[in-house]
Amino acid sequence: MSRTWGGGHFNLPASSGLAPMGSGASSAEGGREAFAAAFTDLASADGDADAAAPGQDSLAAVRAEVSLARTTLRELAEARKAADPQLAKAIEQARVGGAEAAAAAGKKADYSKSFSGSAKDTAGEKDFGDMMRGDGAEGGGGDDAITAVVVRPCICIGNAEGSGGHAEDCTGTWARVVNMHTRCALYVHSYTYETVGLRPDTFVDVEAEAAALAAKNAVEAEDDGVARCTLAELPAVLEEIYARKKTPVVLDSDPDKRVRSFFTYTAIVFDARPMALGMMKTGIKMSDCIEDARSKLVGALKGGATFVVDVGDVLPNFTEKICTGKNRTFFPIELFHSGGKKMYEPKSKPRYEKVFREQDLDDGHPIVKPDFRSLILSSIEPKKYEEMMKPVLPFHHLEMVAISDEE
Repeated sequence: MSRTWGGGHFNLPASSGLAPMGSGASSAEGGREAFAAAFTDLASADGDADAAAPGQDSLAAVRAEVSLARTTLRELAEARKAADPQLAKAIEQARVGGAEAAAAAGKKADYSKSFSGSAKDTAGEKDFGDMMRGDGAEGGGGDDAITAVVVRPCICIGNAEGSGGHAEDCTGTWARVVNMHTRCALYVHSYTYETVGLRPDTFVDVEAEAAALAAKNAVEAEDDGVARCTLAELPAVLEEIYARKKTPVVLDSDPDKRVRSFFTYTAIVFDARPMALGMMKTGIKMSDCIEDARSKLVGALKGGATFVVDVGDVLPNFTEKICTGKNRTFFPIELFHSGGKKMYEPKSKPRYEKVFREQDLDDGHPIVKPDFRSLILSSIEPKKYEEMMKPVLPFHHLEMVAISDEE
């Protein structure tokens, strides 16, 4: 049975299960007919109310009919529950469950085992989220919600007036912030305070540029023709020498040996002085010196480290004695070419392969890193470097820099 009522279309199919008020098919059919009749009366009464005249008597009569029809429906529903205990139990469980849910919703949340902080922290995060979205009593959401974020002025450089702020059209810059071990870095934008872990494309390393400029300005040529720099400027100067495909020779006559101490912490240092002094003065065999050099060279190649050959104030004859014959495979002369990069040539069979021994291989292969470099450290005086180094080293592959006392 169907009936249009108040603009809607309602159906009462025989399978609705709303009618049975007794047991058996006859009771079910009778229940459906009674329910349908009451529903029809209610629909007819509402329809009559729509068409009734505005008179008070007619309106009151229609309202009475509607009330009577609704009462009849309630009575039929109660009778339906009384005749079907299972339905009555389900309705009661739903009522109790709804009450419990409402009580739970009103109960204060327990934050004793929370991973997100206290109730105060959660409330603060919610307030911040509302502010970012523009929600709350003071404003609504929408396209203008982003205006809730306070955009601060950039402070990375000063403006034309010298007040320390930026002009209105300034877009700010990225600053690099590192941890105490200088191994991890974050990038913070000076205008928006945006923080990212990956280096932005627009990041400019101001400190590196300033150090390179300072190193360039600090290196000075004296009468001996050797450039000079301080210990703090040395790393930037070495990078420039490597860029020119030369092998640096660092001359440091400081008795405190600060440069050697610096390389001890940042590189792999090989003491080559016993090669020049001999076994009589040092008690070390030449073969042991060569093996020590080879072992440390392999370590630097595998770790991608800087290999420092410390010759002190004496110079072994590398070109005619150390890096020749059978020793060439242990300590190749190419170590002093292009900052050690010649060790990677030729590509088909790199020279470094001959330096490796069976115990140095990984799964039968020599594994190296591309960051390997070499340099020479000496304590001879700058005015004597050419006289002493030219006969024993590939001099045209080297570039000297002396450490200045001025800091």
